[in-house]
Amino acid sequence: MPEENVFAVGDGDLIISKAFTWSGPVAAIAAVGVARSAYEYVLKWSKTYTAGGSKPILNHQAVGYAMADVAMKIEACRAFSWKAAHYLDLHDSEGHAIGAMSKVLCGELMTSSVFKAMQIMGVNSLDRKHPIERYMRESMVFPLYDAGNLGMQVRKIWGVMLDDSFDPRAFAQSDPIVFTKDMEGAGLGMDEPVRGGLMAAE
Repeated sequence: MPEENVFAVGDGDLIISKAFTWSGPVAAIAAVGVARSAYEYVLKWSKTYTAGGSKPILNHQAVGYAMADVAMKIEACRAFSWKAAHYLDLHDSEGHAIGAMSKVLCGELMTSSVFKAMQIMGVNSLDRKHPIERYMRESMVFPLYDAGNLGMQVRKIWGVMLDDSFDPRAFAQSDPIVFTKDMEGAGLGMDEPVRGGLMAAE
């Protein structure tokens, strides 16, 4: 690789970190899609399935409350994923903490929403003629892939919060927070921030 293509000397880790800020909102948006698919399928199913009773199970309070809980979580995550994406658009993809927040929150709420949908269907949810068991398998991947949740995403949020200049109202007001090397390495037991190497353009 030609030497003239080398850039960001000593800041390779920071460049990589900034390149992945968009993965958080993208994962959050995908999580909303999985949760919504499970919700809409089970909602339609619960309006026709009677479990041997005289009325569809959605007429029972327990089912109605559970479906309402799932619907609320989906709408909350939809709004938050849009908020995170909008924030990154406003600030040239500088949104490490809010991007990570959206992935963690939406991924975990999606998992609980799909599981609640499975509980409504009961053992029927394991029948592969229904798509719910597939949605559950898909939902379990979100907290694990793309740097995980606790592994790196929560550490990103923590690192931003540790900075003396952090304003806890910045996200509510869509104010910029610039991610710096000092924000890296939270929780790794390091006295110094993570040090990066070279990044080279192809």
